[in-house]
Amino acid sequence: MITSKAEIVELVISVLLLSLSAILLNLNVESDLVNTMYFKTISFHPLFSVISLLSEFYICIVLSIVFFVYYRGRGKGGASLLGLILALAITYLAKEAISRPRPELFYSSHDSFPSGHLSGITSTFRPFINSRLKALLFTSLIVLVGVSRIGLGAHYPSDVLAGLSIGLLSSLSVRILMRLK
Repeated sequence: MITSKAEIVELVISVLLLSLSAILLNLNVESDLVNTMYFKTISFHPLFSVISLLSEFYICIVLSIVFFVYYRGRGKGGASLLGLILALAITYLAKEAISRPRPELFYSSHDSFPSGHLSGITSTFRPFINSRLKALLFTSLIVLVGVSRIGLGAHYPSDVLAGLSIGLLSSLSVRILMRLK
């Protein structure tokens, strides 16, 4: 059961972001934005590549396992690992169901929608946001990952918004389920 105003706000924000990503996906107006951002941020591409590498799913898995072991499978560590597993499963199913190709600037055989980088990094770190400083740090990291994915031409903005929503909703779901036991 949702027990705090913060969780209700997080749920509403997640649903709104997911709705916005669906609208953008259906309008198909994002190609010009991705092309413009790609060429305007070309000097940042080495930094974007490092940020994207740090948010790869296997890095998130290793971090979640470390958190799980450190917290002895309870609380934040368990929420991080279980949230990540749920987020990756939903992301995989959505990629298969929607099968949206990546922007033309980015070669990859993997589908674009939703962003696995965003769903992974968000679900991995969301359980640890319990102060304003951590909220600022982790939110900055998540925003940098999103900007880097669009800036590299790997994703459309709707992919990033959907990945963020999946990560938030997965993390929230796991935290609620863990309280029920």
